[in-house]
Amino acid sequence: MRFAMDIRVLDNDNQWERWIVEEFCDLDYEDYYMDKIILTQKALEQNLDEIIRRIEKIKSQFDDPPLYSVHITCLEAIDIAYQILALLLLETGSYVPEVVKEKVLKSTEWEFDKQWDWDENALKIRKFYLNEFREKILHHEPGKKEKFVDLKVHSDKEFDEMCIGLTMLKEYIESGKIKDISHINLDCQNLTEIPNSVLKLTHIKKLSLDKNNIVALPQNIDDLVNLEHLSLLDNKIKELPPTFKNLKNLDDLTLYGNPVSSITPLENFPPIIAKRKKYTREWLSSP
Repeated sequence: MRFAMDIRVLDNDNQWERWIVEEFCDLDYEDYYMDKIILTQKALEQNLDEIIRRIEKIKSQFDDPPLYSVHITCLEAIDIAYQILALLLLETGSYVPEVVKEKVLKSTEWEFDKQWDWDENALKIRKFYLNEFREKILHHEPGKKEKFVDLKVHSDKEFDEMCIGLTMLKEYIESGKIKDISHINLDCQNLTEIPNSVLKLTHIKKLSLDKNNIVALPQNIDDLVNLEHLSLLDNKIKELPPTFKNLKNLDDLTLYGNPVSSITPLENFPPIIAKRKKYTREWLSSP
């Protein structure tokens, strides 16, 4: 049984990704995985034709679909190779050839994907990631680096109790359904600040704002008195407002990938966070 944490969850994902990054783009995979080096659009596009040729060569060697691993056949492993290639192309803003689009769109149809024996309590989560991936494949424009939402939930029950994206947020506020929602995810929304509408939702416990362009937290951030989890991965936040320390219930904080100074006084953090001195410093260390 598999759990769909994100789109990189099928057997051999890491091997295919490592193969592309190391053999064709000449990068150390461990450094790439730890964000110490970046895979560029230029490096990937220069080697794209050869990558596709090599994948097809591997595929041509399989007359029958023997098992590649315990769970999948060799031909199914080739489908995964194209999915990983497409994911890297999207993330680097590279051109996605039609042949790659066609193969990925076919292999990510639910009728195909459901064979992987997903956790029956997380099927909605898997479908969300599949649909997001397919939408980006269909509408991608070269030069645009695609970002992917991290739901940070572990069951469909949690999924049903969250609000995802600005469109859903507006609908939930207008309908009044927002009062029953404790988890808001606004990852990848091109935000430069936290929306005022969110700051008025004093009942929420979880707020994710990863991969935006937020440059500062508002002074009234402490209006979110019940907030327990706050994720601000990969934004542009340089400092924390004095009121940030007033978030007394904040127990889980992610600031990785922001230019917040590692010498920020621990007194500027909420009390629960400040107690974890060493761990707090690690949160502030950008890659």
